[in-house]
Amino acid sequence: MRKNLSDALLTLCCLSTTLTAQTTWIVDVAAGPGADFTDMPTAIATASGGDTLLVRSGTYTSDCLVVDKPLSILGLADDVVLHCATFQLFSPGMLVRDIPVGQSFVLSRVRLAGNLYNPQLEARFCEGAVLLDTVRNVSPSPSGVAGLQLAFHTCAQVHVHATTASSAGTMTFTNSRGVVTDTTFSQFVATAVTAEDSELTFDGLTLDQSGVIIGLGSPMVLDGGTTRLARCNIVAAATPVITALNQPTILVDPTTTLAPGAGQGTVNGTATVLNGELVTTGRGGSPITPLIELLGHTGALHATFVSFAGNATPSPFGDLWIDPAPGANVLVAVGVFATREASILVPNFGLPAGVVLSMQSLVLDGGLTFGNGVFYLTP
Repeated sequence: MRKNLSDALLTLCCLSTTLTAQTTWIVDVAAGPGADFTDMPTAIATASGGDTLLVRSGTYTSDCLVVDKPLSILGLADDVVLHCATFQLFSPGMLVRDIPVGQSFVLSRVRLAGNLYNPQLEARFCEGAVLLDTVRNVSPSPSGVAGLQLAFHTCAQVHVHATTASSAGTMTFTNSRGVVTDTTFSQFVATAVTAEDSELTFDGLTLDQSGVIIGLGSPMVLDGGTTRLARCNIVAAATPVITALNQPTILVDPTTTLAPGAGQGTVNGTATVLNGELVTTGRGGSPITPLIELLGHTGALHATFVSFAGNATPSPFGDLWIDPAPGANVLVAVGVFATREASILVPNFGLPAGVVLSMQSLVLDGGLTFGNGVFYLTP
């Protein structure tokens, strides 16, 4: 897998020339200078697969949005609000569907508002990557609903990063695979995370029911599948932390805190719970240079690779999220864990804005272990 660094960088730069031909559009509800569109439905309908929509400050109210092609929707300010004002039973505020293998949908730096009964965003049947980065709820909401509800059904590659909800926040995964990093849901009454027959890694997840008088459900419900918890803090108000159905496998790293309600156990139901040191890849840092946060074994060798986002491929060492093709990945760092955690600054490769890169670390300590992959959107 290791290639000459200069050759790999040249490969990335050459491939990036094909990306510059894709169109970047400006969406501005105020119709300011240089704006191509003033509303989201027209912008989404006009854009071609692979295009980028840069959304200026403001509230964009519309009927439910449907995205059925690879697209990047990037907010240019912290007050960009996508508001679905129409109530349609079983219809999400934004429906993302049928993103093909090797392609991606990106939603970054926006706030979502909608009605209480349907998700603000739902992704269905996506074989490509679905990346939500710094997506938040609106409080107070234009519709009076302050929560953030996200749902993923039969999605092969989901990454939710730095996403927050201050009330009524939920994430639902069904038959999906993905990673949730540095995400916080607080002051929720019912279950915040539900996973059915899914393979998920939570790295830096905070679910906080403290201050809620009556919790109507465990913060997390796991129905089958495999869930890995690292650097998580999950606090229940009056229930167990996790409700287990159909014998899920739960791997818990010592960096995770699970705090059940008074007199409650940690897990309600039958589950295979394995406590031990996990290998994970998280992401932090500035918008310009991402900081890779590794979790591994003290004294172990670690290496981190970057590539264009590929499909997660099962292997004996874990899922391979970077592109395994020769020359398609860049080795950005090699080191030894002085403690269980390590941080790596990933360079900016000079790629155009809106390119989705996949980053993954591996650890060699008597055997080879792949950490989860994480996505990064070039600024």
